[in-house]
Amino acid sequence: MKRFKNKIFTALVLAAAMLCMTACGKTTEEDAIVYDEAYLDSIADFLIANWAGLSQEDIAAFAEMDADEAEAVIGQNGLPFEADAFTTGFAAYEGVAEDLGGYVSTLSYGTPEVNGEEITLDVTVQYENREAVISLIFDEDSVVQSVDVSPRYSMSEILYKALMNTILGMGTVFIVLIFISLVIYCFNFIPAIQAKFGRKKKEDTP
Repeated sequence: MKRFKNKIFTALVLAAAMLCMTACGKTTEEDAIVYDEAYLDSIADFLIANWAGLSQEDIAAFAEMDADEAEAVIGQNGLPFEADAFTTGFAAYEGVAEDLGGYVSTLSYGTPEVNGEEITLDVTVQYENREAVISLIFDEDSVVQSVDVSPRYSMSEILYKALMNTILGMGTVFIVLIFISLVIYCFNFIPAIQAKFGRKKKEDTP
């Protein structure tokens, strides 16, 4: 874990700041689940700040961690994440980082929503190219269970992607049909080839 030494130091500082924020947070009870809204917001801030401060290579390294490596980072820094949520969160951001561009500002924190034993927090973030909604799902102990990053694409971008997917799909179908047609066409030559070899075998027979 030497390659993560500097990043772990950053995580420790952010984690400490995150814990300090809980002292002045508001506690809310809903459906028998007690949570600190400021604490949940600070966890989102932790992720967003790390994504903004790390290089793409470092983000990819965190995203590709196995469970043991992720558990080690989480345990050393006292981070409230499940190992899978930690790595998939970095992977989710890595997958859309190019579309988002650099971090600009955090626009708003949604009101946490309780559904059964889960708490969902949506945070809207402004990046250079577009806005994105960061969704975190916590368990009843405010430990992150999953992280999702959803860029907000314009209507023209959505239509363009749909058109490209349609063209790609239709192109694939046509290529497969052409290949099948060629295979079927080649069947016409099989009887002639068999007959040729049959005649040659008869000629070679004494």
